[in-house]
Amino acid sequence: MRLFQQMMQPAGDDGEMSTDDRLTALADWLKEGFILCTADEEILYINQSARQYLGLQSLKPGTQLSDAFPEFDGSVMQVQFRRTLEKNEALTADIPTQRRQGRWVNFQSIPLGDRLILLFRDITEEVERYRKADMKAAMLEAIDRNPQVSCVRLSQRGLIDMADKSIEDWLGICNAKLIGIRLHDVILREERHAFRNALDRVIEQNQPCNCDATLMANREEQVSVHCAMVPLRGAYGTEGVTIIMTRR
Repeated sequence: MRLFQQMMQPAGDDGEMSTDDRLTALADWLKEGFILCTADEEILYINQSARQYLGLQSLKPGTQLSDAFPEFDGSVMQVQFRRTLEKNEALTADIPTQRRQGRWVNFQSIPLGDRLILLFRDITEEVERYRKADMKAAMLEAIDRNPQVSCVRLSQRGLIDMADKSIEDWLGICNAKLIGIRLHDVILREERHAFRNALDRVIEQNQPCNCDATLMANREEQVSVHCAMVPLRGAYGTEGVTIIMTRR
């Protein structure tokens, strides 16, 4: 609180902080790496987060960006740095870093008069989440193109909240009519108890489970399937069940 009060002091008051002091004091509170540098790529200030990332114990006067940040020289970051100087506009990019294999950083360059502010943060976890989301979307598309495989998502109450085209075709029921019904209601009566036990195990014990089932279609023949059921885990725990069905 005292630091904040000092930073908000109007010019001329006792205890006034200079603009540079205010900027660097604020930078010390940032989780992002913060580097204040000159147009000649000399580092004027570097915060604790950046020092930890770069493995710097202290900053010697006259240290260049390429000395503290070896991968900076000749990199996309340096091109962005110079473009920011030339255009006087803030730029950002997500780039892989050579410092740590397989890691990604979000890199921002912000003009500040005759100086530049560089901000960077590790975004590897975010990149991995996007990759997994892309992989999941591709897998669902591949499943949707295979008429022998179906993907169904159930709520914790066992209600269908997502069904693909394959199960529509198997049952002869349109998607709109499938959403909101209990999956075990379209399973052969004598098999419902075993299916429900398997489903409860997934939801209550948070464990994957396999079982066989026979679906009752809107036609004479029945559809025998093998069900692979896994918990659908969300940010706050299990949110439902994903089931991959393959015809037997």
